[in-house]
Amino acid sequence: MRVWLDALTPKQLLFSEYIMRRGSGTHTFLFTSRRYREVETLARIRGLKPTYVGRFGGGELAAKLDASLERAALLSGMVQEFGPDVSVSFCSPEAARISFGLAVPHIAFCNSPHAEAACRLSIPLCARLLIPRHIPKSAVSAYGLDASRITQYGALDEAAIIKNPPVPWDPETAGIRPGRPTILLRTYETQASYIHRATDVGAIIAALAEHFPRHNLVVSGRYPHQIRDLRDSHNTRCIVLEGTVDGGTLLGRCVLFVGSGGTMTTEAVLRGIRTISYQAVPTLGESYLVDQGAMRRARTSDDIVREAERLLGIDAAVFQERAARMLAGMEDPYNILDEQMAAI
Repeated sequence: MRVWLDALTPKQLLFSEYIMRRGSGTHTFLFTSRRYREVETLARIRGLKPTYVGRFGGGELAAKLDASLERAALLSGMVQEFGPDVSVSFCSPEAARISFGLAVPHIAFCNSPHAEAACRLSIPLCARLLIPRHIPKSAVSAYGLDASRITQYGALDEAAIIKNPPVPWDPETAGIRPGRPTILLRTYETQASYIHRATDVGAIIAALAEHFPRHNLVVSGRYPHQIRDLRDSHNTRCIVLEGTVDGGTLLGRCVLFVGSGGTMTTEAVLRGIRTISYQAVPTLGESYLVDQGAMRRARTSDDIVREAERLLGIDAAVFQERAARMLAGMEDPYNILDEQMAAI
């Protein structure tokens, strides 16, 4: 089949890489994305070459609207020329709208029903919606799609991402000192439309730096201004990564991960890394992993330090064995997608 695949975020880029690798030789892909620092850098690192159309709109509503409208206009002619049999996205509003306008069946993955803006703009126009089994159909059918068009699969999306091959990287080039265990902190998406409360990441950095002086404390930011502010405020306490690093490669060198509850948090769990969520964005996936006992939740800096001390006192093999058991019981999301494409 001729498949248009649209990816807007780092997670979507990595999931798309897995889909294209599995579908290579069977399907022909038009792979599109948008100009967005983390996506572009990660694509270069992983040797991916999406066609960039449009840009990330930033944090302001008017700018987001303008960027989406401009992107849809630019994409329309390209998609018509490609002539897809089906389109696949991760609730891309532009992919949903263009597919609907051209009568192309649109299949979307969704593990983030909390992203209300993207879901409202895309889910009602889907031919099929694919969601992990821990997400109830009612959480997404509420956006206007009949439950009969929704298929659940027994996996976390990050189970596909971690099957992508690793990328070589020398941590010393980022200032990470050899011979020391590494704690990685991931900041949250302050410019996402679904963020409704702030988290004091600076307080978390200060607390971890004070209590774990013998560790490398590495901070991975999301936006250029965020990275500059972190370097200006906390450069003596931690190592603020200047550029994007492949998450899997970085996580493989960590003894502890502290994240906001999103993609990289789940990826850390499935890679067998001790994981704490400060839950900047409450999600069904984060709650599922906490309920399963696969990671810990701690919102304040003091609680995060206490949980870190507790987790670091447990043998790493415990977390690796749990991750292996979880992965062994999961379906392959690509197989579900392929079945749905064949049925259209």
